[in-house]
Amino acid sequence: MKVRGIKTAWTVVLSLLILCACLGIRNVGGSPSEAAMIVEPYFSSADVGTIFTVDIIVEDVEECFAWQVHMEWNTAVLNLSSHYYEYYGKTVTVAHLTYGDFMADAPEGTTQAKFVNYDAGWTEFGETMKGTYPDGISGSGWLGTVEFKVVGSGNTVIDIEYGTTVEPWALTYMINYYDEDIPMVAENGYFLDVPSPWATDINEDGRIDIRDIARICIMWGWEGTPGSIPEDINDDGYVDIVDLTAVAGEYGTQYYP
Repeated sequence: MKVRGIKTAWTVVLSLLILCACLGIRNVGGSPSEAAMIVEPYFSSADVGTIFTVDIIVEDVEECFAWQVHMEWNTAVLNLSSHYYEYYGKTVTVAHLTYGDFMADAPEGTTQAKFVNYDAGWTEFGETMKGTYPDGISGSGWLGTVEFKVVGSGNTVIDIEYGTTVEPWALTYMINYYDEDIPMVAENGYFLDVPSPWATDINEDGRIDIRDIARICIMWGWEGTPGSIPEDINDDGYVDIVDLTAVAGEYGTQYYP
C-alpha cells in the first residue's frame, strides 16, 4: 500500500492509537498527575453588553498552603464587571470576583487579597491558609470565579499562564507551607465571538484537540439520523472510524488568535 505523505501516515497511526483507547486497550503504568490550574470553561462566548463567568479550578495539587492567579485579557473585548458603593463620601469600585471553597476547611481560616487594573486589563488575586498547618490542602477544587462583561467584538485569551515558568516573575503559582513552589501547569481560557468554522471542532472551542477526539469516542458506534449529532462528522448516520480519522487529521489545528 502506498501511503500519501508523512501527514497521512501519522493520521493513520494516531487514529489507530485512539481507536485502541476507545475500545479499552490501555497502557499500563504512566507518570503521576501534575498539579494544574485551569480556566473553566476553556471556551466562552457572549454578545456585546452581556455578562459571563469563568471559574478557576485546581487539579491534583498536594499540600497547597497558598495560591495566586495573575489573569490578563484584551480590554477592547472584555473587562471585569463591577459594582459601586459609597464609602465615607467616596465611590468605591468593586470587581465581581469571588473566592471558592477549596480552602474552606482550613483549621484557622484563610486570608484573601485581590487587585484589579481595569485600564491595563489584568488582575491578581489569591488566598493563603493561616496558622501552623504544614500539610496544607491536597486534591482538586474551586479556587474562585471571575465575572466578565463583553465590551466589544473580537477574540481574546483569558490568560493565567503568563509568568508561571519565568522566575522570579511567577505571578500565577501555588506554594506549600515552607514557601516552596509547587510544580504546576496553567491552562488558559479563550473568549471567541466567532465560532470555529470546522466540523471537526466538535465542541467549538477554537481548536482540534483531545476534547474533540473524546467526543467521538464517547459516541463510538452510534447510529441514527444522518447529521443529527456533531460527532457524525460526515453526516452518514454513523460514528465510526471515518469520523475519528477526520478529527485526528486536523489534530492540533487552532482557530483562536
